[in-house]
Amino acid sequence: MITSNEKTQRLKEQPQYAFIDTPAGILRYGKMGKGDNVLIAFHGFGQEANVFNGFAAAVAEEYTVFSFDLFYHGMSSRTVESPLTKELWTSSFLQFCRQEALSKYELLGFSFGGRFALTSMMAKPLDCTKLHLMAPDGIKSSFWYELATFPGISEKMFKKFLDRPSGLFRFINYIEKLKLISEGALKFAKSQLETKEQRDLIYLTWTMFRPLKYNQTELSGMINKYEIPTSFYLGKYDKIISEDKFVSFSKSLNYHQKFLINCGHEQLISKSIPFFLK
Repeated sequence: MITSNEKTQRLKEQPQYAFIDTPAGILRYGKMGKGDNVLIAFHGFGQEANVFNGFAAAVAEEYTVFSFDLFYHGMSSRTVESPLTKELWTSSFLQFCRQEALSKYELLGFSFGGRFALTSMMAKPLDCTKLHLMAPDGIKSSFWYELATFPGISEKMFKKFLDRPSGLFRFINYIEKLKLISEGALKFAKSQLETKEQRDLIYLTWTMFRPLKYNQTELSGMINKYEIPTSFYLGKYDKIISEDKFVSFSKSLNYHQKFLINCGHEQLISKSIPFFLK
């Protein structure tokens, strides 16, 4: 039985941070917990590894949790400004596993981090014992991918839009009137465009991480072949990556469960804890 004092102490614990110089760049990652099970977690757009601190503290008895600053976030960096290919991420991820002597692990991806969780699973599926996907990007197109690939928009035009957000807002309002995006996605977009730093980050993540995407048949084939249990954690009020995006994909999996949680997109990591521990 865990006492209230022990719970408080866990919440005060801080991750142990380390760096690894990989073929794709320098990655910083944190380590928390003392459990026998290993969980490797990937955060969403605009976040850092510490977004999982509360989650890691809650599961510390059962899990040792590793969480990354993804490239262009936190203290991770890239030395070469070229798209991050699946091959580059695979070699970097496997180097991390060797450094930490990891042979079996579970993978967790929240939102944009879903791309990294899925690519890491595909890198060495035999070592992935479970897949946790929290409103993941990378299975269905995200809002920014859909916007950037909207008919008639080139990469240069997308960059110009981000440099001049007033024009981008007019365009977003236009496609919202056509019912091509939801009101919730519209509000999300505007919240991510407030500063030049945010706009630059959107452009970098879209252009540099674009290769980290698989078709659903390829993903489900690999997950089913290696019998990887897959859990979906989806927000009932999520207007960014909604539940209906995963209906057909989840049905194609032989070993899966889905949790529909009473929250929106941003609250999903913390609200998923009781369901993760089930």
